[in-house]
Amino acid sequence: MHIRNERGYIEIHRTTVIPTLELAVFIRDTNGKVLTEHTQPITSKHGENLFSIMQEELGFFQLNEQGIFELKYIVDPDPEKTASRLLGNIAEAIVVKNCNRDKNVNRKWAAIARKGKNKTKSLDKYQAVGTGLLSTMKKFPSKYNKTNPQRDIIWIDKNDKKKELLQVTTEKTGGVSAGLQLKVSSAGKKYILEDLKSERYEVPLVYFGLKNDFDEVANEVYKGNKNIEIGVDFVNSKAIDRDSYDELLEYKPLIKGLLKGRIKPVDLFSEKVFELMLEDDIARIALIKTALETQSSKLVTAVNI
Repeated sequence: MHIRNERGYIEIHRTTVIPTLELAVFIRDTNGKVLTEHTQPITSKHGENLFSIMQEELGFFQLNEQGIFELKYIVDPDPEKTASRLLGNIAEAIVVKNCNRDKNVNRKWAAIARKGKNKTKSLDKYQAVGTGLLSTMKKFPSKYNKTNPQRDIIWIDKNDKKKELLQVTTEKTGGVSAGLQLKVSSAGKKYILEDLKSERYEVPLVYFGLKNDFDEVANEVYKGNKNIEIGVDFVNSKAIDRDSYDELLEYKPLIKGLLKGRIKPVDLFSEKVFELMLEDDIARIALIKTALETQSSKLVTAVNI
């Protein structure tokens, strides 16, 4: 499997040279010759990171009587709906993590949550909190509400944990708590359209479209309810925070593997992660991107010659 670049092809190959990793990326020039001196082994922390989110933030893994981790999650008769629901929980953890790591990301999401236009430095004093995350239950128990019907993420004042970021009404701050409702789906018109039309949420609904159907849903929303402002009440996660969107999609084949029983939680630390990711177009490219961005990567040198 390969992707084209201006210098030739970047390819993923199975190799016995690095048996513990099993996979490596090679560059083949336009004449078909493999530039072995630019071989770059692929390492991936996707499985490890996903395990951390699902265990430490969501508590979706438990030890069975044999001392082996197993998935603790209610599976819906509709497998697509189950995967979307689980990915929605993971999206909450990803966005909160990235907000608290990068102040610019935090400003973007906090501004959207308060329905304001300015991503000002004043937002830096607020910390993103996931209402359904275990870290919130431990650090801010009064903000923990796993079944919160309105807000998956809120922002609290770092110096006054009881104080929450509020929405903006015209030029003044209103009394409505700012927040985000996150939805993940590959069929937005089926799963979220009616909620949008009925104005079910008082906070922005952020959509992670697994099949890039945001515009399709937005058009239907506009036809059905012109009170919903696209980009304010209904927000495309991909347009605001591409890193969070990409990270979620890279986990998708692993989540489906867990739900279908193709892998177990412990396999998230094994080469089986590669096998599932290579079957998915987006995840496969993510693996190549990881190799290209590896510090002092030989591939980067070759591509930039």
